[in-house]
Amino acid sequence: MKTYPNNYIQFNTKFRSNPADNSNDCRIDLADKLQKGVYRLVYFLFPNTISSVNNNNNKISVQLKDANEIITCIIDTGFYTHDSLPNAIMKALNGTDKLNEGFIFDYSDVTRHITISNLFSEFRIVFDDQLSTCSELLGYSEVNTNYSN
Repeated sequence: MKTYPNNYIQFNTKFRSNPADNSNDCRIDLADKLQKGVYRLVYFLFPNTISSVNNNNNKISVQLKDANEIITCIIDTGFYTHDSLPNAIMKALNGTDKLNEGFIFDYSDVTRHITISNLFSEFRIVFDDQLSTCSELLGYSEVNTNYSN
């Protein structure tokens, strides 16, 4: 196998063809066409992510204690670290008109659990709702939580 030590090809989602595409679903056009041959992978970097959010696990259902309605919120799809996932969940919960703002989150590096609370209302996360798909993503079993602030 003939190798070219100073030549390399970089695949990086920041070079996607359409910048509006998600980094987890995009096309990358190479500057140079590859020639027929055998290539060797020299280096691979996968970001330190804990969660891949997609259309199968991006829904979180919440019920306020003083309301019968179950409200389903959508978490933006993408890859998240333990630092960025709580912000994405907070954006989903605080970004709907049907819920009051005030949701806050805490992530424990020790237990690797997310704690969700609300400054203004008692609420519960409803996992038995068909639309709620994020239990595994959040680290909960598929059992409804109790009402809590």
